[in-house]
Amino acid sequence: MYANSPTHPLSLVVLIVETGEIVGKLAMGAHSVSITDLRVPPYVKNGTNNAAILDCLYSLRPEEQSADSGLVVKWFFNKSPNPVYQWIHNQKPQGLGVLKGRLWLDYRASDNNATAYRALYILNPTVELSGEYKCIVSTNVDEDFSIKRMIVWGECKILISFFPAYSYTIFIESRI
Repeated sequence: MYANSPTHPLSLVVLIVETGEIVGKLAMGAHSVSITDLRVPPYVKNGTNNAAILDCLYSLRPEEQSADSGLVVKWFFNKSPNPVYQWIHNQKPQGLGVLKGRLWLDYRASDNNATAYRALYILNPTVELSGEYKCIVSTNVDEDFSIKRMIVWGECKILISFFPAYSYTIFIESRI
């Protein structure tokens, strides 16, 4: 994509494919944006008062940390084309779609102004938020992405009665 541009004279991009889906990329060359780690908890218990923090760590070249670099962080949920979170550098982050009203938008993942609002801080995660989370970090000249899955699981309670006078309660952990 940028291999022939003057700012990217020699670039190689390797797409990471898992079960037929592109889940990330490795870039070699003069790329400015690189996601270094995507921290998503694999399992979160439903209805806990705890939060789930999904963190998209990335590196930028020094010139890409300025206010006019076009830095944008977006998160997507379950392959939707519409973001559930967006942060444009030097603006307030926005919770959108299924995460609107479910995020602590003042959460700062770092003290660096170019990476401060890279993470999702999901308040009281529930089972409908189980799925695939994709982080995209872009600037005016480059873009990178990474994908991970989070499962919010809950307990179910089943009452089984046997006639005439026996009853049992069975707890089943569901990871759906």
